[in-house]
Amino acid sequence: MTKTALRWTIRQIPEGFGSPVIVGPHLYRLHSPGILKCYGMADGAEVYSQRLEGAAPAVSPIVTGDGTIYFATSGRSYVVKAGAKYEQVAVNNLDDANYASPAVSEGRIYLKGQRFLYCLGRKVP
Repeated sequence: MTKTALRWTIRQIPEGFGSPVIVGPHLYRLHSPGILKCYGMADGAEVYSQRLEGAAPAVSPIVTGDGTIYFATSGRSYVVKAGAKYEQVAVNNLDDANYASPAVSEGRIYLKGQRFLYCLGRKVP
């Protein structure tokens, strides 16, 4: 990348191992210790910062077509709506914490715990 193509940088990035995700005009990244930061894509300005108690920053989030962001693990998971303000949809805890990123296939989310493999989705009749 050339310096002329660079739009913005964040000089000091807090610890975080999971990938960020972009939804519309915002970039979302979970940092340690469970701090969700939302940045504006146009200028890199911080839009908001929100503590997600027990969220695993090593896990990469997934996004659905309607702009719902899943910070999903076999421990504590958060479901958040994309937007300029923090909007929590749900919090769930399977109490089997592991730092594996979720996998998605055919409308289901798969989560690897320390004891079990979980499959979340609608029950097919």
